[in-house]
Amino acid sequence: MIIVTTYDLLSRNIGQHFGEAKHFLVYNSETNEVKVLDNGGYSHRELIGYIKSLGANVFICGGIGSPAVGFLNEQNIKVIPGIKGNALEACKNYLNGELEGDSSKIHACGDHHH
Repeated sequence: MIIVTTYDLLSRNIGQHFGEAKHFLVYNSETNEVKVLDNGGYSHRELIGYIKSLGANVFICGGIGSPAVGFLNEQNIKVIPGIKGNALEACKNYLNGELEGDSSKIHACGDHHH
């Protein structure tokens, strides 16, 4: 399973806004390989395809817009929103069934400016 998270490079925590993600942590649960990648230079709307290209099965993030959740789900990527704290720990907690998302962190994109 490939788990991708938004990633704050300095704190090593989950990035709190999908559209502003500069980095992603990619965790392969079969090999325990961890990679930190930049956002590929993609715009807010192009990030869905980029995440899909990473082989993601699960996407863990802080806040995210409802259109992005819909597009990720259409790509068969499960979205776990509203997560804070260490990104790698969140991946491991998900695999252990100990990570519960907060759907209140899904917002309509009209709620802010891009």
